[in-house]
Amino acid sequence: MSDRPTEEAVLQALRQVEDPELRRDLVSLGMIKDLKIEGGKVSLTLELTTPACPLRDHLLNETRRAVLGVPGVEEVEVRLGARVPHDGRQREGVQLPIRNAIAVDMALGCSTNTVLHVPAIAREAGLDLPLTVFDEISRKTPVLASLIPAGPHSVPELHEAGGIPAVMAELKRAGLIDTGVLTGTGEPLEAILSQACIRDPEVIRPLEKAYREEGGIAILWGSLAPEGAVVKTSAVVSEMMRHEGPARVFESEEEAYKAILERQIRPGDVVVIRYEGPKGGPGMREMLSPTSALIGMGLGSSVALIT
Repeated sequence: MSDRPTEEAVLQALRQVEDPELRRDLVSLGMIKDLKIEGGKVSLTLELTTPACPLRDHLLNETRRAVLGVPGVEEVEVRLGARVPHDGRQREGVQLPIRNAIAVDMALGCSTNTVLHVPAIAREAGLDLPLTVFDEISRKTPVLASLIPAGPHSVPELHEAGGIPAVMAELKRAGLIDTGVLTGTGEPLEAILSQACIRDPEVIRPLEKAYREEGGIAILWGSLAPEGAVVKTSAVVSEMMRHEGPARVFESEEEAYKAILERQIRPGDVVVIRYEGPKGGPGMREMLSPTSALIGMGLGSSVALIT
C-alpha cells in the first residue's frame, strides 16, 4: 500500500515547477492556493493574474505532472482562479496599473481612444477615472517615441528598439510609473524592467532628448464641452494650436465627408460633426474618413475638426 501524500511533499514537488517564462517556481510566486489532500487525491487552485493567460495550459499540465509524481498520489484536481488584490489593496491593485498604462500611452504619443477604453476598463473594476487623471499624467509625461501616423517610426521599429519595457524603464527613471505592480507573468514589473534597455535612442529617446516635454493628449473644457473633451496634441501642427473660424456643422460623419470631398470646406473653417457619440454613432466611431480627407486635400493645417 502506498504512503499517504503530505502537504510538504506536494509543495516540494511544486517548487520544482520552474517555468522558463516565469523564471520562478509557482510556490514562491504564491500561485498555489486551497491545497487539500484526501487519501490519494490532491486538489488545489492555481491562481493566475488572468485565467486566460497564454501559459495557462502549460502551467496546468506541469502542475498535474509534478503532483502525480509524489508518492501516494493517485488523482490530481487543479482548478483555475484569478489573482486579484483583496481588502484595502483592491482599489490600489487596479488603480496603479491603470495609471502606469496611461503614462506609457502618453510617452508613445498616445491616442484619443485611450480616453474611451481605459475608463471603460476602470469602470468594470468599480473605479472612478475622471478626465482630470489623463490631463494630470499627460502634463508630466514626456513623449519618448514618435510613431506613425504622427511620426516616422513604426510599431515593429519600436519593438526592435527595446519595446514597451524600454519605454517603461525610462519612465521609471523619472518616477512616473509604479514598478511594484504585478504583471501578466505573475512577476513584479520591476523584475521585467531590470532587463530592459534602449537599443535605438532615436526610436525610443531618453528623457533628456524627449520629442516633447508633455504627453500626447490634453483635456479641454469650455462652452463646447462643459464635461470635457480630448485632443491629440502630438498630432496638431503648430499653426493650429490656436484657431478661430466659422463653424460648419454636420449631423453625421457621412455628411461631413461628402462636403469635404465636394470642396465645400475652405481654409479657416471649423468642421463640427454632431451625434457621433456612444449612442449616436453608435459606438464612438473614430472619424478617420473626414480627418484623412482634410489632410489629403491639403487642409490639415488650416481647418479644425470637432466631433
